[in-house]
Amino acid sequence: MIMNTIFIILNVFTLLHWFSLTDVNECLDQEMPACDQICINEEGTHKCACQAGYVLSLDGRSCK
Repeated sequence: MIMNTIFIILNVFTLLHWFSLTDVNECLDQEMPACDQICINEEGTHKCACQAGYVLSLDGRSCK
């Protein structure tokens, strides 16, 4: 009985941990784009980049 309870508790914690690690792709938001030109999705965040001939502005999202 105790081993079954421990097994169930461990499975619940594993499941909760898996759900907390699900990444949200900020680059897919069409209504409010994360970046001006190029969006690179990373686990838990994103970063912006610019096409050749442009530089990333200080705001970290627009290119000029």
